[in-house]
Amino acid sequence: MKKTDTLFWNDPHIAKSMLEAHLNPDLEAVSRKPETIDKAVDFIETLVSKDAKILDIGCGPGLYTKRLADKGFNVTGLDFSANSIAYAKAHDAKTTYLVQDYLEMDFENEFDLITFIYCDYGALVPEDREKILKNSYRALKSGGQLLFDVFTKYSVMSQAESCEIDISDGPGFWSGHPYVVLHGHFIYDEGVIGDRYAIYEANQNRIFNIWTVGFSESQLRDEVENTGFKVLQTFCGIEDRPFDENGELLAMLVEK
Repeated sequence: MKKTDTLFWNDPHIAKSMLEAHLNPDLEAVSRKPETIDKAVDFIETLVSKDAKILDIGCGPGLYTKRLADKGFNVTGLDFSANSIAYAKAHDAKTTYLVQDYLEMDFENEFDLITFIYCDYGALVPEDREKILKNSYRALKSGGQLLFDVFTKYSVMSQAESCEIDISDGPGFWSGHPYVVLHGHFIYDEGVIGDRYAIYEANQNRIFNIWTVGFSESQLRDEVENTGFKVLQTFCGIEDRPFDENGELLAMLVEK
């Protein structure tokens, strides 16, 4: 897996497009639908006491954090997108919001629960997955928990390779100017999919690589246990349903 050097969420136009996608209740491209988020927050509420201090990493525009804060929790939201954090702050005065790369977060023994939702873990290269686990471990109090989700290996390997071309005559997702985008959806090593976007404009060309790693339960368990966590439970997503290896999602609750 090769990381993209360009951080596309820092591009002002793409950041605006990402925020619009987050907030569109009919899309699940970057956030889940409101009713799914509601169920997830209700589930999270059962995991901790009311005085718990919660950190949501990769919080985006605060779709989970606001709901948790409205339930009375002490919540901090962290995201690298200044655009998303600005929206979150404007719509939620109860939560503490920080613009920061979660790979660089340096909290220590501060939180009772960390949430990392919508499969961001599987978009990271192996060394960054190890880093986010170590950062989370350090940020949690003794006995604190991390709840996160990934796509299953089954769901990833069920996909097919594809290639498509999209021509935009005006503002579109990738740019405010006319552009052509080539999108390749490729299967690499077992359980790893790469989406490669090549965007061609009159004055610039850009390439973004977006990775999706699918995990078996044993593979994910090995990664978290290697950083000191104890696995408490596995679920079929951020909800109280037991894990099914033939399902789409694997959520894991682990303890420091």
